[in-house]
Amino acid sequence: MGSRNFVCLVLVCGALLSLWSLFRSSNPSSPALHEDTTDARPPYKHETVPHHPHAPVPVPPTPPKEDPPPPTNPAPALTLIVLWSPHKRNEDYLPSFFASVGANPAIDLLLIKFDKYGYDDGQCERLHAQGVRNVREVCLDVEEFVGLHVDYFCGVWGCDHKQREVVERVLEERVPLDRVNSMYRPFRAEIFKQFLHPDLKLWGWCDLDQIFGSFARMFPWDLAPSYDVLFASWPVHGYTSQHLFVPGHFAVFRRAPDVAAAFLQVHFLKSYEAFVRLPEGMPSEAVEEAEFSHVLLMRTPLTFVRFPAMAESMYHLDSLNGVFAIENAADAPNLPIVNNPDSSIGDAIASARHQILPLLVQRKSEPARPTFSAQGVESNVELLSGAKLPKDLDLWFPRGFGVAYHSSLSASQSDMGRNARRYVLRRARGGAVSERFEPERPISLVHPESNSNSNSNDEDGMEAAMHRGEHVKGTWLREGLYVHLQHEKYRKWWDVPDHALGEGEVMFVDRAHGARLWDGAGREVWRSWREEGEDW
Repeated sequence: MGSRNFVCLVLVCGALLSLWSLFRSSNPSSPALHEDTTDARPPYKHETVPHHPHAPVPVPPTPPKEDPPPPTNPAPALTLIVLWSPHKRNEDYLPSFFASVGANPAIDLLLIKFDKYGYDDGQCERLHAQGVRNVREVCLDVEEFVGLHVDYFCGVWGCDHKQREVVERVLEERVPLDRVNSMYRPFRAEIFKQFLHPDLKLWGWCDLDQIFGSFARMFPWDLAPSYDVLFASWPVHGYTSQHLFVPGHFAVFRRAPDVAAAFLQVHFLKSYEAFVRLPEGMPSEAVEEAEFSHVLLMRTPLTFVRFPAMAESMYHLDSLNGVFAIENAADAPNLPIVNNPDSSIGDAIASARHQILPLLVQRKSEPARPTFSAQGVESNVELLSGAKLPKDLDLWFPRGFGVAYHSSLSASQSDMGRNARRYVLRRARGGAVSERFEPERPISLVHPESNSNSNSNDEDGMEAAMHRGEHVKGTWLREGLYVHLQHEKYRKWWDVPDHALGEGEVMFVDRAHGARLWDGAGREVWRSWREEGEDW
């Protein structure tokens, strides 16, 4: 056979093989070459993937970048400015958080989204709060984010062109190191002012792993115009030194350039040279709770008030109409409606839900009270820091930034102050600091009839007993402004319903065992529960 004919034969054979492969790809039933088809193959079984509450949710396509949404008009009573970057972490708490913001129309949340870690190739992340009217999501690329910070700080320091370039480079290097976006928190209203309503009076920060209750009842709106900074606390006993700091999960500021500028005294922002060279070292990770708190309390004349805000308890009830810590929960098995001393705490509270839910509805209908009353008691305190800082104070940051005080009033209060509403305040700029106690507003589960407005002055009621400084027994509910899920989200039982908290729904959380969701009629519609519990 001639060489030309041989080449033609090879080409023809190749073409036939290509046609055969094409035929096979369009006919899946055709057996592959060299495949043994004499034995029937077992049917294909889809591999079952076990449910894991932290499994990532499929990400919708990235939306195109658009102009930032304009501020609401008129100005909201408060805008919370929160930073968010995509990351490899659990995000299943976000829907209920945004739903709780939506349930408080007087406030506004500005969500600044930037791709700090490069997970989305610098693109704008998906919408998180679609349909929630008082949440605005603004996308910035990292260059824009850094540029807004450079504009503010170089405006303060008077940078020349070369210094501006250096500040930009240093900021870019430090952005990924700022894990919880703490380094520049007090300046957010100045840095992101283009996204705020020009008439806005109050702005603040918060965490996203929380659920807000009622701002109408639980935020001290009547105090806010008189203070530069308002920050959250939670119930504490008074027999130890009282640690005073601005928490990273909630604080509010009067929107004014001089309030922001007061925090520039912090060691790493006091000048261009201090920022670039860091002669005193990098700031701590919890800057707002350490360095910025120390500056506010010990080095500025700014007025402030710490107010009870967090519903902090092993057991709590969370809804869009209010969040409540369950106090004296160990007594729940002895509630009249339960009357089963052998019942677990979680089962006892669940058994009492048909009694509890109407009490929450009743609280929703009650008007807000003035923050301070004629029954309040107040006394000056000395803020202690440096060499005076009590040695028994347990801190998670360098002790040089710790601030504390000793209470002279706790001994006169119910449970050493835990069963009262404790405030710490500086009423006038540069003035004295004082501690104040106000009566708590308990919801008694032992004698629910005493919770009605008509019986609020009953001398035998729980509120009156607390005001007399007596120890109270029996399970009761303490309302807070928000619940922080910082512990719950790391439990083995952690999971959430497949939808955000809805109107009328109440989630009962037992930190050791899990969570249950009840609808408005008290039916359990979801649970994530471990009977064996977890050590705490």
